[in-house]
Amino acid sequence: MALQKRILALVPDLLAASRIKEAAKSAELRVEVIESRAELDTLLPSASLLVLDLGIAEVDMAAAAARAQGVPVIAFGRHTDLARIRAAHSASIDRVYPRGRFLDDLAAILQQALAGASA
Repeated sequence: MALQKRILALVPDLLAASRIKEAAKSAELRVEVIESRAELDTLLPSASLLVLDLGIAEVDMAAAAARAQGVPVIAFGRHTDLARIRAAHSASIDRVYPRGRFLDDLAAILQQALAGASA
């Protein structure tokens, strides 16, 4: 089966990015790890899902969610970073996960987010 859905992951952490790639590959999804807002702006129109790491202080979550316009956005971050988690919820990010749960349940989370986008 061809890799059809494109997931963009703005995730600078190499371990997390590697785990996202592996989970996506096992679910026959395509993931592209991006590193900048310019890449996000260029590639977002062709994305099926955007994954944001809340640990990136430079990312304005409200602006990222607004730019997504119709592309589901999920975010993950440290469970102790309550300010960023609250900001993500306030920015109307579709789903926000503690980092541990996100990394433990990656394949299911990605598939669920994409299924919700298709519904």
